[in-house]
This record gives sequence, C-alpha cells and structure tokens, in this order.
Amino acid sequence: MDSTGRSGRTRRTLEDGPGCEDGTQGKGKEAKLSYNGNLLVENRNGLIVNTEVFEPNGTAERDAALVIWNRFRARSK
Repeated sequence: MDSTGRSGRTRRTLEDGPGCEDGTQGKGKEAKLSYNGNLLVENRNGLIVNTEVFEPNGTAERDAALVIWNRFRARSK
C-alpha cells in the first residue's frame, strides 16, 4: 500500500463532466461525435442478450441500464 492511503471517495468520470455531449477532449482539442454502446451479457457463456446505443449526454449509461433492465424484466415474465 502506498503512502497516500485510501479513501471512500469515487472519482468523477468523463461521462459526467462538462462537454460530454459533444465529446470534447479538452482545451485546444477538436470535438469528436461519439455514441455510447451498452451490452447486457449472459454470465455463463458470455452471450450478448441485449444492446442499446445512446448519444453521450451525461446520463447515457444510467439511461441505457434502465432501458435494458426494464426490457429484459418484461420479457422474462
């Protein structure tokens, strides 16, 4: 263990930061259009069960997770 120790704080991800909707890289860098792809993978064999693609808007991963989960839950009833 290094001398900095550990903390319970989590780091802020790039998806949550300002400029995430246009994919900016930083000052002096060009903006790149991008999409956020999400997969629901079956655990035993690694088969892809469901996919979703969203524009990166700061909440795309959470939105995709809810859409995929609700669709999967409705199908399994």
